[in-house]
Amino acid sequence: MTLPSMPLSRRSISPWRVALAVFLAATCLKVWTGGASLVADARAQIPNPGQQRQELVAEIRHTNQLLTDILALLKSGTLHVRAESADNPAD
Repeated sequence: MTLPSMPLSRRSISPWRVALAVFLAATCLKVWTGGASLVADARAQIPNPGQQRQELVAEIRHTNQLLTDILALLKSGTLHVRAESADNPAD
């Protein structure tokens, strides 16, 4: 298929082709420059792993102390248990 031998200035350019060329040029410009975003960038807070580890160790020490207290109570044999029936409410 051959193009007509008209000069370029006389050929009509489709408005769709012009719109597409402008859109592609704008897209390339935005990609090239990075473009300004309409939405603010989401920035997460950087966690402090050292502080998290210290808090975890403190909680583990507290749990170990509670377990040591329970173990000492069970070994001493002075555990008193009072059972109440669920059918009869306590007065």
